[in-house]
Amino acid sequence: MEKCKTLMCRGLLPKRQTKNKSCKDKRHVPRSSQEALANQLCSDDEDDSVWLFEILDSFGANDDYRKTIQRESIKREILQTFGGYLTCYYMGSTFEGAVTPDEPNDIDFMKCDEMFPVIQDISEAKMSGFSLLIIQELDTPDGYVKLQLVYDGIPCTSTDWLLVRFIGMHKYIKIDRVGRIIVFDFLMEPYIDDLFSRPKNKPAVKSEKYYDLNMDTVISYRCKTWPKEAQEWLSRKRHHCWPSTDMIQELQTLGFFVVRKGHPFSPEIDVEWRISLSLQERKLMFNLTDVQHKCYIVLKMLNRDVINLECITTYHWKTCLFYVIEKSSSNDWEKNKLWHCIIRCIKLMLRWVKRGFCPNYFIPRENLFDGRMNASWRLISVNVLEELLNVGFECLLLVKRNNIGDYVRSRASLDWYVWLQSNSKKVYNEALYNANAATIHTTLHVFNTAILEQLFNLANGNVVLFVYCIWYILGCIQHACSSTISGHTHYETKQSLSLLLPYIYTCLASNVSAMAIYNQNYQVRDFLLFGSFIYFRGGKLPGHLKFISVLYAIGLYTDCEWWLHQLDEECFKYNPSFCNCRYIKSDSTMAYEYIINTSNLKVLTCVSFLPTEIAIIPNALIFEMFRHFGISLTHEDKTYAYCCWHYRAVVDCNIFFFLLKYVTKEKLRCFQECENARLCIAILLFVKNVRHRDVANNLLAWTFRSNYETPLALMCLAKSWEISNSWDLCFMIFTDEMKQKQYQFNSAKLHMLVILYSIWYARKPSIIHFCFQCFSMSEEEIPKCSRCKISTYCSKQCQIANWKKHKRVCKIVRNYHTVQCLIYVYTSN
Repeated sequence: MEKCKTLMCRGLLPKRQTKNKSCKDKRHVPRSSQEALANQLCSDDEDDSVWLFEILDSFGANDDYRKTIQRESIKREILQTFGGYLTCYYMGSTFEGAVTPDEPNDIDFMKCDEMFPVIQDISEAKMSGFSLLIIQELDTPDGYVKLQLVYDGIPCTSTDWLLVRFIGMHKYIKIDRVGRIIVFDFLMEPYIDDLFSRPKNKPAVKSEKYYDLNMDTVISYRCKTWPKEAQEWLSRKRHHCWPSTDMIQELQTLGFFVVRKGHPFSPEIDVEWRISLSLQERKLMFNLTDVQHKCYIVLKMLNRDVINLECITTYHWKTCLFYVIEKSSSNDWEKNKLWHCIIRCIKLMLRWVKRGFCPNYFIPRENLFDGRMNASWRLISVNVLEELLNVGFECLLLVKRNNIGDYVRSRASLDWYVWLQSNSKKVYNEALYNANAATIHTTLHVFNTAILEQLFNLANGNVVLFVYCIWYILGCIQHACSSTISGHTHYETKQSLSLLLPYIYTCLASNVSAMAIYNQNYQVRDFLLFGSFIYFRGGKLPGHLKFISVLYAIGLYTDCEWWLHQLDEECFKYNPSFCNCRYIKSDSTMAYEYIINTSNLKVLTCVSFLPTEIAIIPNALIFEMFRHFGISLTHEDKTYAYCCWHYRAVVDCNIFFFLLKYVTKEKLRCFQECENARLCIAILLFVKNVRHRDVANNLLAWTFRSNYETPLALMCLAKSWEISNSWDLCFMIFTDEMKQKQYQFNSAKLHMLVILYSIWYARKPSIIHFCFQCFSMSEEEIPKCSRCKISTYCSKQCQIANWKKHKRVCKIVRNYHTVQCLIYVYTSN
């Protein structure tokens, strides 16, 4: 019953008193007074429009934010198309820029399978292989089609059933009433799993509350010609020239998608596909003016917080906006007429609701209300929209997002208004950072999973073949930059794919360097090292750090020091660290004060080393290469995209910089600077500007252990285990086995083995006295075990408490020490 309540029942404020005068009252008012009243009302609307425009502009509903979202979205879909098997597109308000920073980021993702082209005429069919022919019958609903399977240019009928069954497509096709083989679901892998099953007649797979996001993924087929059902749109009379002739021609070249959804009232709902002109809609949204963009933002706010009816969606308002723009003069879309434009859209929607018919913008005969609005919902919707028009501008008091309601209330309070502006600016800046960070995230994802892991698995340990594969990918990028991806321009394609080059250059150079170090021919080695240096320079910050690692591996410590001094240490201390190797839930809540700016160059990523690069890895980091030791996983788990980082050494850039500084200064015997570098690692861990926190703790433990500061090393390793056992690291692991074994992928166990060997068998004592039971440290020497002469205890109570653990170890160590002494005596003689 709640849905039946009108806006007035929900507690809206009454209308403006100046607008409440009846027509009878106005007839008895002198004409000059009527004109003055009309001018006053017009002036009020204009003032409200200008005020609303400026408020929207201040908290992110502006061209700068919109263009940033659109630009970064295009980069991401080009990257994902290059790194995948499907053509990828981001759809919906989030990636059209029709959102504000405070809105939840719902993601609509379109993936198009280009393997089976959709055709409207049999003459367009592929002469070898499969095509999908559009079939439209007299009773097929407007905006929907059926797809007939075509093989080698010939439409398939019931006589071809055995052939289709032999190929393995029989589960996804049917024979219709006239004997045609009709496709009702996706034909080939990877779409024939439970996620993309047809029965629910839903085009999208929904992932709700995924990192606090709602994500819809749609798989589609594509026709590269304009749909015949939308021919009227191309020749439609447009008195105000929107869209322009050039825009119409451009939209015509984009073709259309068909998505797996039947008409809700059709008897053949299970075999129908819906025509989708999402690219055209997105292009129109990209080209809205600032006022039109703000109008749509407000309509969405009202729909969500005030209207709040399931039968009227954001898509209906987008369609409504397109029709209003087409029928309006450009002079109507001015800053001081913003509220007037919003009212025009609401009035048009009200007319549609009364008729029960919302026409698709491109195919007007298709009713977008079908399956959503029955007689009851129509009555409710009419009441709500009429009341919204009666209330007028004060309806914004009920809008919760972006504090719009508070802004309206603050018009009489300057202090409150200033506070709201300050808060909005903070949210806006953070949203800009997140938009740019999302592009870095996608770049790293494509490189790590679609390029690095796939090529390394393909090479199967053959370094030469792996290097050749990397060269091949560089050629593919160059070729792609000279063409287009996803229908974007050459400039957009080149700009997007160039984001991958630093990581590819770094990977190529580091593998060539590792090969060079093993080469016995010094001339060949020097030639390869010099060649790799050129690519390291193109690898930006990770490449520079890996280059220093190569210098350290070949013993050029003074050169290492010089190159380290060329890097900005403040950058490593304060710039935010960003990683894509694994998903950690708490990373998404990183403190805002660590977000310095939005430039890619100011964001730190991680550095990874493959097993083929072990020759150039510092000793401390080699432990990370073998952290999978002792864990058995199935092949499926080993190749799982979010677990592949377990089989290579990965460390944050900032931690790796200070590790290189530590080991270099140690070799040069600059011990104070060495200690400062170690302190910086500890500080970075304290402020949590590190993504691979377990790795950083292990490296810190290695520095303490190498100086025989055993208790401090043990404390770091204990912290590493604590991090690895946290729920954070299991957030993106879906299999139960991986969740149980996730914490075992930690090289802390290897560091611990080295420490135990040093203490018990090598008998290298710690320079810090500590209790083996409670780990309390002491400046003075404390009592030892009378038998093994190794274990130390701060009190008799600790010795008794530790005896159950120590009893067996003590016996083994004594026996080992006896054998060791005998061997020493025998070899001496």
